[in-house]
Amino acid sequence: MSRSKRAGAAARQVFGDERTVVGVDDLVLLSAVSESAILENLKMRHAADVIYAYIGHVLVVVNPYKWLDIYDEASMRAYTHKARIDVPPHVFATAEEAYRSMLSEEDNQCVIISGESGAGKTEASKQIQNYIAGVSGSGAGVDKLQLDRADRFEYLRASGCYAVDDVDDAAEFEDTMAAMQHVGIKRKQIELVLQTVAAVLHLGNVQFESQGVGDAEGARVRDRQPLETACELLGLSAERLEHALCYKLLQTMAPGGKVESYEVPQNPSQAQAQRDSLAKAVYDRLFDFLVERINHALDRPAPGLFLVLDDTVRTMHSRQGDAVDATFLEKAASLHGAHAHFSKRGRTFEIKHYAGDVQYSVDGFGDANRDFLSKDIALIVGESANKLVRYIFPEEVDLTDKRIPHTAGYRIRTQCEALVAALMDCTPHYVRCIKSNDQKQPNKLDDRRVVHQIKYLGLLENVKVRRAGYAYRGDYGRFVDRFRLLSKETYPAFRGSDKKGAQAILRSAAKALLQLEREVQFGKSMVFIQTPETFFALEKLREHRIGSFAARIQKAWKRYHGRRHLLQLSHDITKLYAANSKQRQRVSIYRPFDAVYLRDDAVHDAVMAIIRHYGDSEKIVFLDAVEKACPAAASTLTAAGTTNGGPAADAAPLTLQERVLVITDSFLYLMEKRHWRPAVVDPKSTFEPPLVYLRRRLPLGAVEEISMSTLADPYLVLRVRQEPLAAEPDRSHWVDDKQAVVCMATGKKFGLFNRRHHCRYTGRIYCSDVCRMLEPVPDRGFYSPVRVYDKVIGLFSTELPEDQLLASEKKTEIAVTLVDAIRAATKAVIPITFSDSVRLRTAPNAALSRSPTQQLQFVAAAHDAITGDRLNVQLLVASGVPDEYIRKRRKREKARRKKLERQREEELALRAQRQAAREREREAERVRRVAEKKAKKQAEKDARRQAGAPRRTSSKGAMDQARKFGEAAQGPSAGAAALNGPQFGGANNELAAALARRRGDK
Repeated sequence: MSRSKRAGAAARQVFGDERTVVGVDDLVLLSAVSESAILENLKMRHAADVIYAYIGHVLVVVNPYKWLDIYDEASMRAYTHKARIDVPPHVFATAEEAYRSMLSEEDNQCVIISGESGAGKTEASKQIQNYIAGVSGSGAGVDKLQLDRADRFEYLRASGCYAVDDVDDAAEFEDTMAAMQHVGIKRKQIELVLQTVAAVLHLGNVQFESQGVGDAEGARVRDRQPLETACELLGLSAERLEHALCYKLLQTMAPGGKVESYEVPQNPSQAQAQRDSLAKAVYDRLFDFLVERINHALDRPAPGLFLVLDDTVRTMHSRQGDAVDATFLEKAASLHGAHAHFSKRGRTFEIKHYAGDVQYSVDGFGDANRDFLSKDIALIVGESANKLVRYIFPEEVDLTDKRIPHTAGYRIRTQCEALVAALMDCTPHYVRCIKSNDQKQPNKLDDRRVVHQIKYLGLLENVKVRRAGYAYRGDYGRFVDRFRLLSKETYPAFRGSDKKGAQAILRSAAKALLQLEREVQFGKSMVFIQTPETFFALEKLREHRIGSFAARIQKAWKRYHGRRHLLQLSHDITKLYAANSKQRQRVSIYRPFDAVYLRDDAVHDAVMAIIRHYGDSEKIVFLDAVEKACPAAASTLTAAGTTNGGPAADAAPLTLQERVLVITDSFLYLMEKRHWRPAVVDPKSTFEPPLVYLRRRLPLGAVEEISMSTLADPYLVLRVRQEPLAAEPDRSHWVDDKQAVVCMATGKKFGLFNRRHHCRYTGRIYCSDVCRMLEPVPDRGFYSPVRVYDKVIGLFSTELPEDQLLASEKKTEIAVTLVDAIRAATKAVIPITFSDSVRLRTAPNAALSRSPTQQLQFVAAAHDAITGDRLNVQLLVASGVPDEYIRKRRKREKARRKKLERQREEELALRAQRQAAREREREAERVRRVAEKKAKKQAEKDARRQAGAPRRTSSKGAMDQARKFGEAAQGPSAGAAALNGPQFGGANNELAAALARRRGDK
């Protein structure tokens, strides 16, 4: 199974065929933008165990405090190679986006996870790493090319190219040597690597020539110098290697289980193949060695802590305890007391951060910042006899170094600066974690706590910023791939650029969504849609189109599957015709079997109403109009009567009446379209008869045989099992007169002018107003017309079971379809017989018999006609098509199919070429964007380098600079500038500002 098919199956397993969306997946698409709307959407999804949502590209997760089965391998596969917009919100989607962006944009990525303690940051981080480890195989490592065949390995001289423009082999060699040292390969090992590579190259220069070995052709080395050099470099014996290359050791099993070994000489070609295999094996294992060393280097854990603290009390090393803390607080208040974001409260100070107000207690502040170990103690501990202690204190102590050890704040600040620098070189992805309640209870969401986190995480601001411009923004390629179904210009094939495709799609969609004309903008590489409602409407339009396509696909598949089966049936009966010398009509040769031909919706609905009345299966295997041969109404018959251009029809021995033949997987129905009115008690009745009447309903098991003539006629005979007549009518289903005092249809009371009547079919009691029709009900034993309820007219059989003579151009299809349906329903196989003389078995009640009683003779003639008298009827049949015509038609049909297949293959190949061209254009555009992004990032890095790195000043120097700045500046803005300095988390503020710039926030 292909990767895309596996991913699709995994997605269906995880999401279901039609995923139910709770609330909205993306908070940007909320109809109302407020903290309460965000809360309600998160609350609704949390209650349904849907814990993830988006704000554009930002993932929001509400900690459910219980395990959800959404992190298994099936879930992981469902998100692999999927765009974020095509799958439900999930931490795997964010991880997939970061991982694929790293591969496609060739840029470093970072995922910034924020939230308070207990919100699920650690779990989110773990699942991101779990996903990346799963989709990337071995993780941070080097993929090895599978050079597992000798014919893939080429020596340097084989290419015939010794120089490439813009390639400096010497410089690249130096870079390679430096890289090998960088990953920890020792110099001696590097020399051995080069020595082994040289040995492989010398092996390639070993040539062989032919020599006789007994009666066989052998080989020997032509020039021993390359062989001896290679063996010297590899540390091998040249004589032994030459012998091994020129002879092959074979082992066979002798009688008694003894193993015999003997050497077979190799000709020069075979010896050269062995040489190449050896060279390839040496090079391959050398390559494995390098891969192992590189992966070992990549697996080393990188040390580092992520802390945020400033070293503002470095200069207070001469004072101890509360005095240090009080002095620090007073200095901070004197510098920033006027700033709107700073306030002093007793022995605490408060800073208004972006995420919220935070109070800091100064108690122990100075002592904690001086938390470093003196050199003499560090020296003593480092000389401990305990191996573990020595391991965790590995640093060397220099007692002559007079510099003061770094404070905790200094170390944290430098680490934060390094973090900012690293994040500035990455493409960020964001995860906002929300704590559902403080008790860590499952299935509970505290509205007040969640709203507080919505505020300090800035979710409302994120939504507003995202909606301020356009609710949807996507690159042209992805937009075309998702919505191309909406336009005939882009589906099924499109030749233009992705931008032109997006424009064509939106032009077509604008016919149904008029607001698209004013809410869509086209950028350089992206399309923008202003409001979420319009984007939702576009998605609904796409879903509707997919639904219509799905219905068409299902219909086409059913038609294909059924037609394929019918083709097999057609092939089988063709062989049966040939075996019985059955002649064929021109129209029946290679006529496709479609099963359902009656396309009149009104008639079709009427037919289905009759089938549903009985609760039968609605699976129709054949439906079409046919003709039924019935006795002539005239009393005098003449031999000249015909149905094709002859005298009047009333002189013919038989008449052909139109019927509707329906074959389901359980029953056979013969129905008649409305062209007459049944007998009515009241001539003034305005009752409108049904469109289709049921004449006979038969279980498939009642058909015992199908008979045809050997001529090219349209007739077939259905041999039907007959039933004896009932001795008396069946009234067991009648309702007792005493139980009905009103009409069961109208509710009217019975009286002198409103008499009651039993419907002979339903057995229910009705008044005369609705029980005026007269019809025979043979299945109830009423063989003469009797009263029946008006609304059941046409729903019951009015004819007795008897043999049927039917005429249809589709008689072959009727025959094979009926045989196949009977075999499926009853496991019985009825015969198809051929005879030119037939007598039908008619119903025992002559008044209800609708089949001819005469002997039927099929006679070859110049044209089709019906002649005869009361005893015999001749069915004159024109000659069928000759065998030569059938052979030529078969040949033409085969050529036509081949032509269609060739055209289909050419069309598919053309589509594949166009798609490949589009993919190349997209790849070129991706490479261009990556190059532009790298150039822009390098320019920003150069600009920061030219501006100079942040200077590391002492606390006193920093305070002096801040004091001077505060004296020179006016108003609250001066305090703001000072507050963003190193004294109050400058690195942290720089991080926030940098990430805001990367998001595009102002």
